[in-house]
Amino acid sequence: MPSEGRCSQKVEKVGVGERNWRLTAQNEFGKAELSDTADLSKRVHMFAPNGVKALTVNARSVILQWDWTVQQYNILNITCQVHMSCGEITIIENVGVGLNCVVLNDLIPNWTYNVTVRCGTAQYFWKWSDWSKKVLFQTYGDDALDVWMQMEGNQIKIIWKMTQAKLSHGLIKGYEVIWRKTTEKQQHHRTNLAFNKQSFSLSLNSTKEYIVTVTARNINGSSTPSTITIPSLNPGMKITELQIS
Repeated sequence: MPSEGRCSQKVEKVGVGERNWRLTAQNEFGKAELSDTADLSKRVHMFAPNGVKALTVNARSVILQWDWTVQQYNILNITCQVHMSCGEITIIENVGVGLNCVVLNDLIPNWTYNVTVRCGTAQYFWKWSDWSKKVLFQTYGDDALDVWMQMEGNQIKIIWKMTQAKLSHGLIKGYEVIWRKTTEKQQHHRTNLAFNKQSFSLSLNSTKEYIVTVTARNINGSSTPSTITIPSLNPGMKITELQIS
């Protein structure tokens, strides 16, 4: 078929062993022949992964899963590549028998990814399959909190970074600050702050020890509380800055 430049032969059962092929091309100027020898079990051009989908999407990781349209692929040692487009192009390679899933780590929270997968045989690798259809998913926001506290006399100032959503916290809805004396287990004070606030000041008795807790709220809920103990100060002592952990 000159218009297609290719031909195919259906084989019911692929046996082990080499086979020979000869391609003959002919026109009015003459004839040319090409020959090839290969073991079909060692020269596999796989079909593209089918039905790729994103499972268990988290803030910084996702599980990709797909199906095989050819049953024999489940016994092959397969290597796969994932192409991720998110401003940068990253290729991650994995190997496994009948490989049909992969875990992607170190993703950006609250970020949209467009991914596609291709595979080939790990043993006797010949060529990659075509890329699968693209799958779109968005990672969840990460509610980790990055906060500092500065102390000047009896003034405690809490300061936090306004980080881009794609790099850290997702869509922050607001903050909650709770403080109490360490001697008062039940009694505490609480205040809620808007999402656009970058600091909060407290007037505390410098002769008393306090526990201050800061929590961020984003689209997925509340962060793990960040807690710091503000020590009581003897006359002449001065603490200028503490970091919440």
